[in-house]
Amino acid sequence: MEAKIALCLLAMLCLASAVVGASDTTKLHRAGDWVILGPFPNPERSEGAKDRGAFDVDYLAPLGGETKARIKPDDAVTISGPGLSSAIRAEAKAIRPDGPAIDFTAHFKETDHKLAYAYCEIESPRDQEALFLVGSDDGVKVWVNGKLVHDNLVARAAVARQDRFNARLRKGANTVLCKVENGIGGWALIMEAYAGKEADDILAEMQAAENARAFLREEIDTVGPWRGYVFWNGWMGPPVFQWRNPGRVNELQGDIPLTVRWFNSSLNEVKAPEKPGRYMVYIEGKMKDGTPIRRAVTTYCDPPEGVGLDGMAKVTMPYPGKPFDEKAWAEIEHRASSDATRILRDAIIETESGAKLVAALFEAKATGAPATVTESAEVIADDYQLALKLKLLGLTDKVKPLAPPKTLDKPVPVLREGTLSEAGMKPDAKEKIDAVCRKWAEDSGEPFTILVARNGVIVTHEAFGPVGLDYRTDVMSITKAVSGMLFSRFLDQGYCGLDDPIGRVVPGFPTKGEKALTYRHLLTHTSGVEGHGEWGGIHNPWLDNVILNGLDALHPGRMHMYNGMGYDLAGKAMEYMTGMSIVRLIHEGLFRPLGINDVPLDDLAYGANLTSRELGILGQWLVNHGSYGDKQFISEETFEKLLPTDLSKYYPGVKVDWGIGLTWFREERAGSKDLIFGPRVIGHGSASSCILRADLDHNLVVVQVRKTAGPKYAEYVRQFFQTIADSML
Repeated sequence: MEAKIALCLLAMLCLASAVVGASDTTKLHRAGDWVILGPFPNPERSEGAKDRGAFDVDYLAPLGGETKARIKPDDAVTISGPGLSSAIRAEAKAIRPDGPAIDFTAHFKETDHKLAYAYCEIESPRDQEALFLVGSDDGVKVWVNGKLVHDNLVARAAVARQDRFNARLRKGANTVLCKVENGIGGWALIMEAYAGKEADDILAEMQAAENARAFLREEIDTVGPWRGYVFWNGWMGPPVFQWRNPGRVNELQGDIPLTVRWFNSSLNEVKAPEKPGRYMVYIEGKMKDGTPIRRAVTTYCDPPEGVGLDGMAKVTMPYPGKPFDEKAWAEIEHRASSDATRILRDAIIETESGAKLVAALFEAKATGAPATVTESAEVIADDYQLALKLKLLGLTDKVKPLAPPKTLDKPVPVLREGTLSEAGMKPDAKEKIDAVCRKWAEDSGEPFTILVARNGVIVTHEAFGPVGLDYRTDVMSITKAVSGMLFSRFLDQGYCGLDDPIGRVVPGFPTKGEKALTYRHLLTHTSGVEGHGEWGGIHNPWLDNVILNGLDALHPGRMHMYNGMGYDLAGKAMEYMTGMSIVRLIHEGLFRPLGINDVPLDDLAYGANLTSRELGILGQWLVNHGSYGDKQFISEETFEKLLPTDLSKYYPGVKVDWGIGLTWFREERAGSKDLIFGPRVIGHGSASSCILRADLDHNLVVVQVRKTAGPKYAEYVRQFFQTIADSML
């Protein structure tokens, strides 16, 4: 689950009250009146995370069963049986959280692969239908008056209003029992309930938001006789661009005519493509409230003699093995290869990605060196589109490149080889840490690499399983921490403040009022935007305008809702400020000054493919408070602004600690409330279960790069951390 290892979500803390009311707004349930009971075992089955073992086990049988139990604060349940080394006693307790969210990790010592119940009673002044809105991490069941009304076994982070259902309330007391199971990481329940006018208002608000999201899903595409983005300017002419589904657009926003303009690779407007090469298509319209609609695509005009796509896209298909019949394959391979060639050729011609690729190949000149990530077709297209965007908006002269890092008189530590004594570690530290990892890789079957360093000295840097130290994987949401590091340079150089509205930089966004999005909103998941990689992510030239077109559905500062789009929108602001496309900017402004080169990156919220050494360098940057070697990227004062803080100081009702791409990690020792490391450990979680920990008090960096958690992750990751901590002098 995305960011589950990072205590994710704690997005559960939202502003809306968990109340059920009629037209007289009578409260039927105060947000805090709950009794919780647990934790109970929830073993993971071999089939995977979505088939956990206890979701259908009735642990409340001693209290009358799930359909009859009315849990009281002094209740307790003891279970024993096969698979349990000893009897387990779960005790109930009353809690009163702020708002509609219950964070089970705050109430139970053991939370991975566990299950718990939450019980409340709702007083209703009459018989009536109630609307229930539920968010959960992970699966959830709900009984109202003993009737199962909701059942959803899912692996996810908790976000308010993920599930919606109705239930009948009777006059007087109504029992509500929720059962929430957990895999690993975050564990939470968010419940809201409404009736009467309040339910109608909530549904209307949700429908308006869904309509706004539906409009944003409507795309502009090629229509007419030639549907390709790679075209020959022959008898059919260039492609025509229009709404893919104009009827749906009309239903949501009314008739929106589009103006289509063509620009060549010199950014000059042309009536139509004539010469071979790259062309940018800029498309404008207006929403019914007058908000501009801006979109753009890349196309390629083929020379009359063609570019040899048949040769360039040639595919051969050798026998791939079972389940295909080898003898039959030998007879059809030539036909399959021919079909695959045609499919690939069509994909290049008919997609914008294909046009970007062919345009980059057409423009390529020999440099004497292999092309890097920043010379990819995607990044080159981003460069062109950003340059055109700034020209169209008259902003070309307003950009300012980032200044290089300052030079320190006294360098700070960099990752280096050294003795365990220099690292402040016991003589057998490496041996013990490696032994845990070796067994971990053997038991789980999942390969990984690690790097542990203290005081800049590498304690161990090893690969486990059939991989080498150059093993590179997607670190997923740890990318958010990397993006936060880049953004810190903008704070440090005075481009913006955390609480500045992005509308000062990004055209169209308000600078005042409830809809004024700030950088803190975007980077602490409080902007109201949702999802990861939506609408093309950072590679959409006008992503900022797409989000602007859905601004009415956003409620900044209302809730903490984990997402990646805030990071991508912040990236667009950084592009406006520097005139440099974001992938190029993160390499020039962060990676290359750190000696990190050629990192594949497809998004600012996920998608950075790093080795353990590269991730270790970034961890050392954090331990050094924003410096590395003789380079000071940011000041101590700016570094403090990155650290997690109580967001309720800025947004009342959002009671969660969160930083700029960073969260606190305060893992406890098994069976104890004692911390494994110190209280000032920062980093970010990862859906691939990669690890980034920077212990600011002990100058310690711990990283791990892997593709998936695999079996026994929770057991081994704690053992890994405890072994490191026990090895420190």
